[in-house]
Amino acid sequence: MWGKRLYIRPQGEGNMSVEYAQYPWLFKGAYATYYGTTKLTGRLCGANLRVEVEDLDLQNGRVKISGHSNMFYKTLFGAKKLGEKKVADWIKIGERVVIADEAILEGEYEGVVRVEGLGVRKCIIQQYSEGLNTSVVFWGKEFNWPLKYLLIFRIKKESSDEVTDALKDLLKTMMGLPLGDSLKKSKSVVLKERSLLLSMRETNIPGLKELISLPS
Repeated sequence: MWGKRLYIRPQGEGNMSVEYAQYPWLFKGAYATYYGTTKLTGRLCGANLRVEVEDLDLQNGRVKISGHSNMFYKTLFGAKKLGEKKVADWIKIGERVVIADEAILEGEYEGVVRVEGLGVRKCIIQQYSEGLNTSVVFWGKEFNWPLKYLLIFRIKKESSDEVTDALKDLLKTMMGLPLGDSLKKSKSVVLKERSLLLSMRETNIPGLKELISLPS
C-alpha cells in the first residue's frame, strides 16, 4: 500500500505565499485518519490509515509527509493484522502524492462527489493499479488533501480495464448518492463485493475538522 511515489504537479508557478495560503494542512502535526471495513471471502476485513505532516521546509518549498497503514480481519477473539507499513518522504508543496508499491497510474478524473460527512465536493480522482489490486484516491480540490481512499481487490479473470469502466460508471452516480451507497448499488461485482472504502475519521486540519465533527 505504501512505497513508490507518483506525482501530479500543480499548474503554474504563481507567488509562493499565495500558494501556501491554499493549503490549510500546511503545519507540522497536521493529520487525518481513515478507516473502513468490508466483508471479503466471508471474513470481516478492515484497514486503518494515518497521513501526517511531519516537518516543513518552506525555504525550499517542501513538506515531509508520512503514511502509516495496517490491514486486519476480525475474529471471535478480536482483530488479527494482515499487514502494516509506514513510510515518510519529502515532497514539493502542492504535489498530489500517491504512495504505493510498484504502482502504475491508470487514470485521473475530475468529478463532483457526494462524500459522507463532507457533503458535495469537487474532487480529483486518481486510479492506480498494483498487481491484482486497484486503489483510488479522492482528492478534495478545495483542500488539496485526500478525502477518501477506495481499495479494490481484483481476481485474475478481471482486468484493470474492467475496473476502469466500472469506476467511470460509478462517477455518474456519485453526485446524487453518497459514495458508499453508490458502491452498494453498482452493477460491477468487483466494486460491490470486493472493495474497501476508507473514510476520514479524524483530523485537525482547519475546514475539514469542523465538517467531519458535524452530526450526519
